[in-house]
Order: sequence, then structure tokens, then C-alpha cells
Amino acid sequence: MQELVEPMITGQPYPIKALISYSTNLFHTLPNQARTREALRRLDFHLAIDILPQEHTRWADVVLPECTYLERYDDLITVPHKRPFIALRQPVVPPMYDSKPGWWIARELGMRLGLEQFFPWKTIEEYLEQRLSGVGLSLEQMKKDGVAIQKGRPYLEDWKGKGSPFGTESKKIQIYCHDLAKVGADPLPKYEPTAEPPEGFFRLLYGRSPVHTFGRT
Repeated sequence: MQELVEPMITGQPYPIKALISYSTNLFHTLPNQARTREALRRLDFHLAIDILPQEHTRWADVVLPECTYLERYDDLITVPHKRPFIALRQPVVPPMYDSKPGWWIARELGMRLGLEQFFPWKTIEEYLEQRLSGVGLSLEQMKKDGVAIQKGRPYLEDWKGKGSPFGTESKKIQIYCHDLAKVGADPLPKYEPTAEPPEGFFRLLYGRSPVHTFGRT
């Protein structure tokens, strides 16, 4: 998103006149809030899709309120680990007020733009059922189990006889980086301790929970 601010303000290398912001808090994501406000001010149209009335939604011409993750289906969560699995997010309560799920917003916009061929399904259940049928699963079973573990194999098996999956000079996992050494940077990561806070102050440590994605959940 930060790469769009410059052409939004200067029109170079090309002008950007419209923006759809989805799952992004523009004023908390980008540095220099004054510059972000200037970029939004120069737009002809700004559409914001969010679950909360955050600051950037006040800069939108149109706000489409999305319902929270507890009120909607999302696309299947597919994780290609050594033991790959498919997970289903499904609603547990109906959406409140006029909020709608993201899939509904996308489909309705597509239909009104004459893109019906890209949305050959009417409900999210129909869409998910079609996707799951490709791997021998059903939506009914996924509703019951929540997760389906698939048969997998080590990633490197796919590369037998085909060279190396690593794009390094040695074609192996590389800890020492020759490219960094060439430009005078530290080629081997070294631990640099963080300075202790002053007397009477504390350092706040926090982690990001993968359950939440801020503007979407």
C-alpha cells in the first residue's frame, strides 16, 4: 500500500484516482499520517470495507460494513505443511445490523459489474461444496469436524532429480550470506542485545495472535 501513496499524490508514474481499502487500517499501517491524508484527499473515490468504524473509514465516500469472523463463512483455510490440512471457518451467530460477509460483498460487486461468469454460485455453501468435492470432502463433514488432515509428503521429494529448491549460491540452506559480505554488511547474523529501559520504565512485549487479523476479525 505504501507504494501507492506517491502516485496518489503526484500522479507519477501514473495517477491513481480511486481506491478500495479492505482489511487495512491506512493510518496505522502507513508511516506519516499527514501524507496518507493528503493522498486520500486527492482521490476522486474511496471505498472502505471494514468491520469497525476506524479513522480511515471517515475518509471514504462509501463504507461497506463487513460482519465479523463469528458471523460469516470465509474461504477454506488450506495449509501446505508436511501434513497438509484444510480448515473451515463458519458462522456461529447471524450478522448484526446491515453488515455483510466479504464473499457476499465481492459477489454483489461482481454481479453489478457484469462479471456473472466469475460467480457461477449463489451461496457460499454452494461455493465451498464445489471446492471440497475436488478432494473428496463435503461441507457437511467439515461442519462437523472443522479440520480435515490430508496425506502429505516431505517438500524435498518434489525436487528429486530436478535440482535444488534453494535459490542460494550453494543450492543449499545458507546461513552465511556472500551477497551481504560483498556490500560490506554482516554476512552472519549476530545477536545484538536490546538496551535496558531506564529506571522506572518497562518494556511491553506482545505477540500477534494468528486467530485475529485486525480489520477483518
